[in-house]
Amino acid sequence: MSRFTPDAFVSTPVDIKTFITDPQYLGDFLCGGLYPYWQDKLQETYEEDMTSPISEVVISGSLGIGKNCAAVVGFLYDLYVLTLVKDPHSYLKIIPGMPLDMVISVPGGNSSNICDLVKDAIWLSPYFVSILLTKNRDVLEEGMFPNQIGILPIENRADVLGRGVIGCIFEDSVYDTVNDKRRMQDIYYMCRRRMISRFMTQDGSVPCKLWTVTSASNFPESFLWDVLEEYRAVDSVKVIEPSIWQAQAHKGIYCGETFSVFIGDGYDAPRILKDGEIGGDNLHGRVIHVPVEYLDDFQKDIYSALPDLAGVPVIKPEPQEITPAWHTYIVSYLSNDSKFNRAVLYAFGVIIVFILGVIYGVYGIKL
Repeated sequence: MSRFTPDAFVSTPVDIKTFITDPQYLGDFLCGGLYPYWQDKLQETYEEDMTSPISEVVISGSLGIGKNCAAVVGFLYDLYVLTLVKDPHSYLKIIPGMPLDMVISVPGGNSSNICDLVKDAIWLSPYFVSILLTKNRDVLEEGMFPNQIGILPIENRADVLGRGVIGCIFEDSVYDTVNDKRRMQDIYYMCRRRMISRFMTQDGSVPCKLWTVTSASNFPESFLWDVLEEYRAVDSVKVIEPSIWQAQAHKGIYCGETFSVFIGDGYDAPRILKDGEIGGDNLHGRVIHVPVEYLDDFQKDIYSALPDLAGVPVIKPEPQEITPAWHTYIVSYLSNDSKFNRAVLYAFGVIIVFILGVIYGVYGIKL
């Protein structure tokens, strides 16, 4: 839940729906472009009285559904609420003057897509512009708002040492090397620990949330792969994993007819199911129903369609190297019609005939 009681604010914060739609806040930035699906999920995250057990939101799912934009809206709503606190340092019981950093941890730092979205949203919001202490549209920095509240893009673990990390948006991505993966994992846990160690209350709540953005197609390489199942069972973590047809249901582009897909498990590969194939146990609950508009995509490459369209993480099995049986080598050798092979086979035949002749001469055995 929010750590802020009503008497902590200069004025009562508007609810998340107003924040999204009102031109005074993000209305002009979003221009109605935030899908209704995400508006509903954000309203679930921020209940009407601003109390919630959620301290972390993991947004995954299919490609091209506005995950970054949804996370940025939540991140900026946390920032907005924080800027309305009369004396945040006193209220949060931290050293006066310490920067309160809303951290953006993304590849590319200040030039990343998420940073660009945050900058655009701030400069199109009359509220944020009215309290800005800087006129540089191209830079996000510490102390850019009153009470030492700022936005700090980081690329390394050392960037948050000694910082007052009060909120964070973290972009998980495809890693080029194992070291890159380890570096991003360190940054993620460093930010997470700093938010909790400095600002968590007795009931386990924190003032702002940790927003993590990834895609199902990233999961085989992501360190989140190992913890996501655990996160789904934790009340303080909200995991959102929509398919493309869930996120775009409002568009009215689907006829309503579906086909069934078994998404696979540790034993069986994913496949499109035939009519009547679903058993009484629904194949262990590993079946999804996909709009027929995507049938061609699933038929062509089900391993790509599952994460990219259905938002389902899947690991494509590596092709197994099969050791041929001994007779396979003989068949392969005989099928190679080279002069050398023919000479070897001729010599081999002569030797066999000679051996049979010796056996016949010595033992008189008729073969």
